[in-house]
Amino acid sequence: MINLAHTQFGQKRRLVIAGINSWDHINGKSLKVVFYVQIIDEQGNTIEDKSINQNRKVVYSVNNQNFVNAQFERVNEGTTGAKPEYDYFFELTSTIVLPNLIEQLAQKLILRGIFD
Repeated sequence: MINLAHTQFGQKRRLVIAGINSWDHINGKSLKVVFYVQIIDEQGNTIEDKSINQNRKVVYSVNNQNFVNAQFERVNEGTTGAKPEYDYFFELTSTIVLPNLIEQLAQKLILRGIFD
């Protein structure tokens, strides 16, 4: 679990990495990673309140339509050092264990504002 910034109302949030929804390395070269955003109380327990969007599901697709640099930051195609996102991610699987790599992806997605 990864702590996220508080909501605009001051509620604490965390990100839970749920797993991989699908992975196609042959035809589509895509990986779909599933995350859940939880709102938690001061003790770190999920808040059970039907008025909030608890366990909001976010599915991120790693594919070759997006381009990234060596720091896994999104860049425009044609930028010096740019690589297709999926190809870059797949290369990293040979040196970084998958759970750690997905956590690194989550950290970059946090910076991109994907979970806000």
